[in-house]
Amino acid sequence: MIYLPRAGLLAGLLVVPALAWADPPRLTGIAPLGVRRGETMEVTFEGSGLVDGPRLVAPFGFELEESAGSDHGATHWKIRLTVDERTAVGVYPVRVVTDSGVSNPILFAVGQLLQVTEVEPNNTPDGAQPIPNPVVVEGECSGNDLDFFRFSGRKGERIVVDAVCARVGSEVDPMIRLTTAGGRLVASADDSPGLVTDGYFTAVLPEDGAYILEFCDSRFAGKGRTGYRLLIGAVPFAGEVHPLALPRGQNTALELRGGTLSIDCLFALRTPSDPLCSMIYPTIPARSLGDPAWVDSELDVELPTPVPLGSPVAILEPADPAQQLPPLSPPVTILGRLSVAGERDEFAITAPPGSKYEVRVEAWGLGSALDGQLRVIGEDGNLLGESDDGRPSAGRRSGGGGRRGRAPTSPDPWFDLTIPEGQDEVKLVVTDLADRGGVGFTYRLVVEPAASSFRLTLEDGQVAVPRGGTALIPVTVTRSGYDGPIALDLRGIPEGSGVAVLPGTAPAGQTGGVVGLEAVAGGDPLVREIQVVGTGGDGQTVVASGTTVFAQQTLDVRGFGMSGTIPSYTRPTVSLTAAVTRPGPILLNPETRTLVVPQGCRVEAPLQIVRMIEEEATYQIIALSPPDGLSVEELEVDGSESTAEIEVTAAADATPGPYQVGLVARPSVSEGSPVAAALIEVEVVPPVSLELPEGEIAIAPAGTVAIDGKVARVEPFAGDVVVRLDDLPPGVTAEPVEIAADASEFTVTLRAAADAARTEARPRAVLTYELGDREGRVTHGPLNLKVLTRDAIEGQR
Repeated sequence: MIYLPRAGLLAGLLVVPALAWADPPRLTGIAPLGVRRGETMEVTFEGSGLVDGPRLVAPFGFELEESAGSDHGATHWKIRLTVDERTAVGVYPVRVVTDSGVSNPILFAVGQLLQVTEVEPNNTPDGAQPIPNPVVVEGECSGNDLDFFRFSGRKGERIVVDAVCARVGSEVDPMIRLTTAGGRLVASADDSPGLVTDGYFTAVLPEDGAYILEFCDSRFAGKGRTGYRLLIGAVPFAGEVHPLALPRGQNTALELRGGTLSIDCLFALRTPSDPLCSMIYPTIPARSLGDPAWVDSELDVELPTPVPLGSPVAILEPADPAQQLPPLSPPVTILGRLSVAGERDEFAITAPPGSKYEVRVEAWGLGSALDGQLRVIGEDGNLLGESDDGRPSAGRRSGGGGRRGRAPTSPDPWFDLTIPEGQDEVKLVVTDLADRGGVGFTYRLVVEPAASSFRLTLEDGQVAVPRGGTALIPVTVTRSGYDGPIALDLRGIPEGSGVAVLPGTAPAGQTGGVVGLEAVAGGDPLVREIQVVGTGGDGQTVVASGTTVFAQQTLDVRGFGMSGTIPSYTRPTVSLTAAVTRPGPILLNPETRTLVVPQGCRVEAPLQIVRMIEEEATYQIIALSPPDGLSVEELEVDGSESTAEIEVTAAADATPGPYQVGLVARPSVSEGSPVAAALIEVEVVPPVSLELPEGEIAIAPAGTVAIDGKVARVEPFAGDVVVRLDDLPPGVTAEPVEIAADASEFTVTLRAAADAARTEARPRAVLTYELGDREGRVTHGPLNLKVLTRDAIEGQR
């Protein structure tokens, strides 16, 4: 839900003073890292561009007001925030929208416990900060800082300590250690399986009395964002949620186990059907589970990561290891887990010999502790292959709760399976590479036909649409066998909103495309989650997705070939946030939406420069990743110019068809964000076409036939053209005809030899022309040619 502060919003398209335009907002931090739901707490957003009517955008209900007496500025925005008490406990992406743009997302926690702030000095066990039990502690741990906390516990009490760092955008790599007041170790954690750098432990307290919790960065080198959020004490906490992913929009059930739960529990729920939702934090009242340890609790069960939403059809592995699923036919998704160390899950797959499939284990990439190994065994018992690493991709290892992309070092297996000839069944065996198992070792086993497909990746997670102007949304195309054109469109823009979609295309064989949005001048403010959808020529529809990196770590383990910065927590996105905003300092207004460009030629397109503020700045206008085969000359316009000519050139070998060219304007004096955009459709065509008579052409042996035609040149092409006929039958010839640049009509003469045999043929007319140092060619036809006797020809007449 979106709530607006009381400050009014500007409407209309006006030329205003220069100070009215500002850079779009960017978030670099937030303090505190989270709040307790239902309580009013002061929150400060940190970054840049946080002026010009800031509004908070969040996936939960809230009320806010700007803090009284706060010296609000471009680098910080201080508010008093109350999160709806019905909000599920979890960590959510939030944004700030201003009249100048949309910020990047930043993670924000919503808790249910009393929240306290770490107070220095607390750097020794004797100086440990007293805290209640249970509690959430918000602190800072920079450099080699050590933080100690003291709380009271009872013997037999089930407690959790969860160090939430990367999962809320911090760069701290936490290590936590719990001892009794006398120094006896109770539990510790560092890099819990499935969480990469974050860690948690659960414990049953051994005695009544005081306990000391130690927290530090495991490298004693905290830098960057160094905040942390500690969940401490007697809290219902599930170490495992099974299945690993839930179907969207269905009644389903979760099995919870481990953590501070004393028994395995089931919880029924209805998942949201919203296609924009990729993961959820379910609200699970602890007292509803029937767990005797929490039957009197007023708290909800906390989870280490959100639950992904996935395929609507999946098969659950039987809970009893002695039971086996019957042989299954692909496509199929199996939800399984390795409940104990050394467990080996086996599944039979039936399919026709020679059929091809992709088999993958999804675990580590969804936050599971499993380092999966996949073996494929034929019907004859022979090993067909095995995998313990996924296919290479652009993703890198990152934290649980988000799809992390299969990288070369990803433990998620992927196998290309071909069913052997003479066999119609194979066995898939899933194990952990180190024979581990237990709480948290869940997975999805997916078997899908290996078909031609494509994937669309969002390059950004937000887009600002200026009133009276255009915004561009570029996508990257990854092709797997499908090389045809992809039509790009948008979902989620309501009718009557004053925002129009400018559909786009990813041309055949190309790896990029762009789609646009256009807002009317004077339109109302609009903030929406939208989706980019691509449709291939075969009818296949794909929703564009992306990955947001919220935390990262710097590695320098040269002996293992690992160095550089890698993500430590990411989340998947299947949508982006669109907002209608005030226009920037200029608008780009193409005088024509469609530009026809012949192969090998350059065409100029007039472009209006509409200046929205009183300034005389110079701007560079460039193409946003133009398609292969097209080039756009970079253009610079100074403060006195109101029009410009965009030069678009099609290569001689550019594939004919429709293309979209996105134009963006940037200030010449900086490398900042684009301040204006436009979308032009370019139709690449052959520079010349041919007109020939339709119908049958008949010729007799020793005869001649004149074929009159016409060539049509597309400006600016004005070259000579040669016409010839190919694929003529034996005994029939035609001399090529050269058509001068100032001519268009021509005659080709067919000549048949005296001994030409009676036949039918389908010759083609071929036009050739020069494009620089290349020869261009256009084929026309086929023609319907018959070699007949003279009597037959006379009879037809």
